[in-house]
Amino acid sequence: MRRKAWTTLGLLLLSVGCYQNTQQPSGIALPLSQEQLQQRADDQPTSFVKVEPGEVTRTTYEATIIDTSNFKQQVWRTEPFDGDLRDVEGLRGGDADPPEIRQMPANDLVVDGAVSNAERILPRLAFPGIDQSFFTPPDPTLAVGPNHIVEMVNSEIAFFTKSGQLTFQAPLGDQGNPGFFEDIGSGDFCVDPRCFYDHYSGRFVVLCLEVYFSPPDSFLTIAVSDDDDPNGIWYKYRTDGVYQSGGQNNFADYPTFGYDQQGYYIGGNLFSITNFSQNGVSMRTIDKTPLLDGSPIVVNDIIDASSGLFTIQMAKSYGSPSIPLGVAFNLSNAATIVGIEDPFTNPSFNTVNVTIPSYSVSGSVNNNGGFISTLGGRSMNAHVRNGRLYTCHSVTSGSQELARWYEFDLNGWPNSGSDPTLIQSGDIDLGPGQETFFPAIMSNQQGSIALVYGNSSSTERISVKASGRNANDPLGTMSAFEEFDISGTVAAGRYGDYFDIAIDPTDDSTFWVVGETQESFGWDTIINSFVVAPLGDVNCDGVVDLLDVQPFVDLLASGGFSDKADMNGDGTVNLLDVDLFVDALLGG
Repeated sequence: MRRKAWTTLGLLLLSVGCYQNTQQPSGIALPLSQEQLQQRADDQPTSFVKVEPGEVTRTTYEATIIDTSNFKQQVWRTEPFDGDLRDVEGLRGGDADPPEIRQMPANDLVVDGAVSNAERILPRLAFPGIDQSFFTPPDPTLAVGPNHIVEMVNSEIAFFTKSGQLTFQAPLGDQGNPGFFEDIGSGDFCVDPRCFYDHYSGRFVVLCLEVYFSPPDSFLTIAVSDDDDPNGIWYKYRTDGVYQSGGQNNFADYPTFGYDQQGYYIGGNLFSITNFSQNGVSMRTIDKTPLLDGSPIVVNDIIDASSGLFTIQMAKSYGSPSIPLGVAFNLSNAATIVGIEDPFTNPSFNTVNVTIPSYSVSGSVNNNGGFISTLGGRSMNAHVRNGRLYTCHSVTSGSQELARWYEFDLNGWPNSGSDPTLIQSGDIDLGPGQETFFPAIMSNQQGSIALVYGNSSSTERISVKASGRNANDPLGTMSAFEEFDISGTVAAGRYGDYFDIAIDPTDDSTFWVVGETQESFGWDTIINSFVVAPLGDVNCDGVVDLLDVQPFVDLLASGGFSDKADMNGDGTVNLLDVDLFVDALLGG
C-alpha cells in the first residue's frame, strides 16, 4: 500500500458540520489565539463570490477534462489507513455554533406510527465499502448507476461494479497519485462529499468542499462523468467557494446537493473563515446542460442572512417538480420547505412552513458507554417524487434520540396557490433505550419507502439497519428492521455525519445504502442492497408472480397468517384478500 507523507497544518485547517460535540474527540487542536484570528481577518481570499442579500452573482467557469484511466494508480490503497488521523472537526482550531432550533408553541400533533412486526426488507447484495482513510469522520455517500456504484468519504472516492469489484479508488485531494481533484488544483482538505446518479442525464455527479487558510480560500468542486460508467472521462469544475458579504468572508459549510431535469443545486451554511460565526445560508444553481459535454458553466449564487434558515437539504427529483426544492428544520413545530424560483435567470428563495408534530433535539446518543454527536435535528436527506416530498432527521423523544421521517403532499406549491401538507410521519422506535439516528430516506416507483439508519444503546454498539413500508401499510409505520452490520468496538465524538440511500435506476425498485461502523482499526463502511417486499409477495422473492399463488392458496385454506398475504391489513388471510391479491398479481 502506498503511503504519502504530508505536513500537519494544525490550526490552519477547517472543519465541516459545525455543531458542537457533546464529547471532545481525540486530536482536537487548541483554540486559535487572538493573533491568529486577527491574521485571518487581515488576509483576503485569492478568489471569492461577492454577493449581498437580495442580489444574484453570476460567475463563469471552464471545465478541466480528466480521464481516470490514465491515473498512475487505479486503486491507491488496499488496507485501512493506519497513520495519524486528521480529525476534520478538531483541526479547524475553533468552534462554530449554529442557530438553535427556535422553540415555537407546542402542538398536539403526534406521529402517525412507529415500527411494526411486518417483515418488508429482503436483502440482496452486500460488500465492503471504503475503510478508514486519513480523515475522520467519514461522511459516507453513494451514487448508483446502471452497472456501477460511486462511493465518497472524507476524503476519498471509489468506483465499484454492482457485484462489489473495486475498479478505482483515490484521495479527493493532493494526497493521491494523483488525487481525484488534484489535477485541477485541489489541496489536502477536500471534505463534506456528496454524490448522486443523475438518472435524467445518465451521469454520475460528485461534489466536495475545499477550505484553506494560508491564504484563506474555499472552493465547491464538482465533477460530472461523460456517461454512465464512472471509469474514464470526467468534466471537472473548481468553483469559488468564498462568499464575501457584509464585510465577512464566509465558506459554504455542510453543502447539500440536489438535482432535477434542468439543473444542479447546492445549499450551504455560511460560516466566517475568521471566527466561525454563522451568517446565513447560500444557494448555488447551475443549468446542467453545459456540464454534460464539458462546456463552460454559469453559476448563480444567492444568500439569505436574516430568516434563520440552517441546512437547506436540497432534494433529488423523480418526476416533474415545478421548481427546485429543499427542506430545513429550524422551528420546533414545523418543517420549512424551500423553493428556488427562476433558478437560472433570477433565483430567489420561496419558503413555506408546514406544521409537523413538535420535537426537541439532544444531538447525542450512547453506544455501549461511548457518546457520539448526531448533528441535532438538521435534515439528513430529501427527495421529491410525483408531487410528494420525503425527508428525515433525528429528534428527541423522552430520553431517546429517534430517527423521524415525513411524507408531504406539495399540492402543486408554489404554483397552485395551495400550501404543502403533511401526509404522514413516523419514528423509528426499536424499544426502551434504543436510539436511532443518521436516517436517509428513499421511495420507489411502487410507492414503497425505505429508511437506513444507525442504532445503538447503552449496552449495544452502533449498527446499520434498514426498515421499509409499502404504500398501503398503516400511516407512519415502518417494518421490522434488517441489520446489515454492527460495530466491533465503541465509538465516541463526531461520528457521522450522515448515511446515504439511493434507488437503482435499472428497476426504480431496488434500494442501495451505505452506512458506517466502528472497528478496531477505525471506521468502516458497508454497501448493501435490498428490496421492500410488496404485499402479495408471499414467497418473499421480491416480486408478485405465479410462484406466490400456491402459498397464498395454502394460507387461505389453512387459516394461516402472513403479513404479505393479508392484503387488506385486517389481521387475517381470508376471502376479502383474494381480489387484492389478484390485482397485485396482474400488476406484477
